[in-house]
Amino acid sequence: MDRLKVENITVEGNEESLICCLSMKKTIQLTNCTIGGVSSNKAKGKFMKVENCTDVKMDSCIFDGSSNERNEKNLNAEEEMCKWEGSLVDVVKSSVMMKDSTIWNSPEGGITMSGGIVFIEAGNFSNNNPSIEGYPSLRRNIICSDSGTLNVKSLKGEDGLKDNSSLWMLNEGCSFEGIASERDSSFFIPALESVEAKEEAD
Repeated sequence: MDRLKVENITVEGNEESLICCLSMKKTIQLTNCTIGGVSSNKAKGKFMKVENCTDVKMDSCIFDGSSNERNEKNLNAEEEMCKWEGSLVDVVKSSVMMKDSTIWNSPEGGITMSGGIVFIEAGNFSNNNPSIEGYPSLRRNIICSDSGTLNVKSLKGEDGLKDNSSLWMLNEGCSFEGIASERDSSFFIPALESVEAKEEAD
């Protein structure tokens, strides 16, 4: 069998990664899948772990982390902002293509990457909010390390959709392509919310 294909699934509840792809040279394809309601003690890859796999495709999938309990750590706000270790999907030295898919409601993070290639088309990242006091807009969408390649071709909603808005994708030694390379920053871009003009007296 050259292809493993999973279609039209809804999964709720588990204590380990629901989908685990380790050292596979076959094509793994997930289509029209919804994964949520998962309780897991794992930090990285609560829903899916992909390691040393050559061809993983996700099409029209939703990864909803809203019911995950956050693993609390005694970190200050600066440490929490600049780096994190959690994710719903963990990619290690693998090739992954995500199309028309959503990752949302995950306070610990959306995707962690270590090496490999991730290509995103029509992606949607929303409400991956760690809820750090004083930083209500902070999000944790993607963190990439160890010389990986992240190519964000297009987004279909929420974070980063507006021109030159924050993508919340942190680069820790990777090559960023597409939208992620075109912004002033792939992580945070300050937004000017209001301007007041004052007339100087003569």
